[in-house]
Amino acid sequence: MRSISPRASVRESLLESAVVDLGAFDGSAHIEIQPPRIVLGYEYYRHGSPVDIYLDVLHEIVHLRQLSEGCELWDSRFAYVDRPTEIEGYAVAVGEAMRLGMSREQILDHLTNPWMSEADVRRLYANVIKFMADRIET
Repeated sequence: MRSISPRASVRESLLESAVVDLGAFDGSAHIEIQPPRIVLGYEYYRHGSPVDIYLDVLHEIVHLRQLSEGCELWDSRFAYVDRPTEIEGYAVAVGEAMRLGMSREQILDHLTNPWMSEADVRRLYANVIKFMADRIET
């Protein structure tokens, strides 16, 4: 949670207000704006890897924080894999995956979605690693 926000009050607020619902849709997870909440696909929740679900929930909590700060989550000027809000969300998930000892291949597998090409996944991973390195430098 510290990688989601360095401020304890923000972390506490996110954890107190975060709601997770199940939805009947193909896919893993997303957020809804009204009311702000995380929605997990029912089949993903039932059959997905617990580690993937955990990492996806962390990613989506980042989006809840971004939403509360007034960020434009779906800025169409950027491709999905280049969108700053997505890169930050994935950076939290990838950082946690690394902390858990997941290999690069396991992390790439986590980043893979049916609607993304292999080149998209590699570009997203490169963007995430750069974001993480830039955060360390500052």
